[in-house]
Amino acid sequence: MGNNDFQILYKARVPWIDTAKVITMLLVVMSHCTYYRLITPYGGIDFLYGNVEKSFVFSILSNVTKFIYSFHMPLFMMISGLCLALNDRNKPFVDFFFQKARRLLIPFVLVTTFISVPCKFYGGYFSQSSNIIKDIIFGQYLLLGNSHLWFVVSLFYIFVLFYKFKNVYKGGLYLWLILYMISILGFHLNIHYYELLGLSGFLKHFLFFSIGYYCKSLLLRKPQKSLYLIFSWCFMIFLWKSISYITYVYPSLLMEFINLSLSPVFGIWGSFNMIYTCQNIYSKINVKNTIYVYLQRHSYELYLFSDPFNYVLIPVLYSAFGGLLVSGNLESLCSYCLRFSLTIIFSILIISIVKKVKICIFHW
Repeated sequence: MGNNDFQILYKARVPWIDTAKVITMLLVVMSHCTYYRLITPYGGIDFLYGNVEKSFVFSILSNVTKFIYSFHMPLFMMISGLCLALNDRNKPFVDFFFQKARRLLIPFVLVTTFISVPCKFYGGYFSQSSNIIKDIIFGQYLLLGNSHLWFVVSLFYIFVLFYKFKNVYKGGLYLWLILYMISILGFHLNIHYYELLGLSGFLKHFLFFSIGYYCKSLLLRKPQKSLYLIFSWCFMIFLWKSISYITYVYPSLLMEFINLSLSPVFGIWGSFNMIYTCQNIYSKINVKNTIYVYLQRHSYELYLFSDPFNYVLIPVLYSAFGGLLVSGNLESLCSYCLRFSLTIIFSILIISIVKKVKICIFHW
C-alpha cells in the first residue's frame, strides 16, 4: 500500500495507522531474513546444499517467519481496503485506473529493472539459466517465478476490480463464502504455480481487501485490552503451530485441504490482532521520534527496496560462515541480524539517491 493511502488514513483522523505502517514494514523485512533456498522454474538460489542440520536458533527464526507470513500480507491488503473506504470519493473509473497504474505498476517495473534483477544477477539467481533473458522476463516481470513485488501487481488488480464493482455489493453471507472460497483457491495456486502473473495474490487477498472496506467499524473501534490481545495471539500461535505440526507429521490430502481452508482464517485473525496491537502501541510511543517518523514516511519504499539486497548479502554471508548459517546458533542469529539491518540501510541509501535525483515517481 502506498504512502498516499496511509496519508489518507491520517487525514481521516486515524493516526495509529502510522504505527501499523512501521510495524508491518518491519515484519515484512523480518520475514525475508531466513531463506537461503528459493528454487523456481525461472531461476533461484540454493545455499543449503543437501540436508543441513538446522540449529535451534535457525529453527525458531524460521517458525517466526512462517507465522508472520500467515498474516502480514493480508494485513497490508486489509488496511488498503480501509484506506479506500475512508477516502471513497467515487471519482471516474478511468481516472482511478490510471492513478493506481502510476502508483503501483510503474514502480513495479522500475524497481524490478534497476534493483531487483541486478541484485539477483549478482547473487547467482540466474547462474543456472540456459536462457537468462527468458528467465528474467517470465520470472520477474510476468511473476511466474519469485519476486517480492508480486503484491503491487495483485493490489492493482484488486483496486481496479473492486472499484468497478463495489457499488454492486448488497451484503449477505453468500458473497463472503464465495470470497472465502476464492481466497482458498488463491492459496492453492500460489503453492503450485507461484505468483502466476500476480493472479494468485489477487485471488488470495481480495477477501482481506473487502473486509477492510466493508468492516470499517470493526477496524476503527477502540483498542482491545492488552489481556485480550495476549490471549488471542497465544491461542492463534498454538492453533497455527498445532495444525502445521499435524500436517507435517501426518501428510494427507485431507490435512492439506484443512490447512488451505484455514489459511484465510489465520490471515483475518492475525490482521485484526495486529491492527489492535498497533493501536495499543501507538498510545505508548513517542510519535515524534526521528527514526519512527522516517520509517513511517518511507515504509513503502523500504519494502520495495529491501528484499533484493538479500541476494547480495546471502553469498557474502555464506562465504564467511558456510553451512553454519543454518547449523550454527550464533552464526544463524548474526546472519539474521545482519540481513535485517543491512537491507534496511541499503534501502535508505537508495531512498536518499532517489530524493537527490528528484525521481518523484516513488512519492505516492
